[in-house]
Amino acid sequence: MKKLEYIYQGFIAHVVLWTFRLMPIGMASGVGGYIGRHILIHTKLTKIARANLDLVYPAKSAKEKRKIVKGMWDNLGRVAGVYTHLDEIVADCDADDESKRINLIGVKNIQKVLKDGKPLIFVGAHMGNWEAIRVFKKYFGQDVGCIYREPNNPYVRKILSNMRKDGKYRLYPKS
Repeated sequence: MKKLEYIYQGFIAHVVLWTFRLMPIGMASGVGGYIGRHILIHTKLTKIARANLDLVYPAKSAKEKRKIVKGMWDNLGRVAGVYTHLDEIVADCDADDESKRINLIGVKNIQKVLKDGKPLIFVGAHMGNWEAIRVFKKYFGQDVGCIYREPNNPYVRKILSNMRKDGKYRLYPKS
């Protein structure tokens, strides 16, 4: 039964990502956010998110927690929406230029560390589009490696793996 569920999910992921690719970036982001806020919010994962918020923020009101969960789904939907547009997003990057999609702050600090030949470790979070770390290779010409958690679904894992085979960065499963 699980295999059929995975096949179905993989098919849906393929169709949705293909559809997002056909849209302009802004539209893909907006549609993804809408899907997250209005459809995905009704999945069992919302119950887990709410339980986690109860543990971490016991003093927050139910209304505040609902707002956080809705924002989480909006963000995840937008990330999915623009996933197929990452090269375009990364190309629209510059240092200290707020008109760009990605505005790098502290470039001189990074350049100094690189000039000194020291290694760098960036710690990211699931805020915005975490896969935009590939901008580091584009902007600084340096290799990037990322530790990530593979999706449980083997079909979704293959779709994402194929999308990431562009040599922009190396991926290391957390295991």
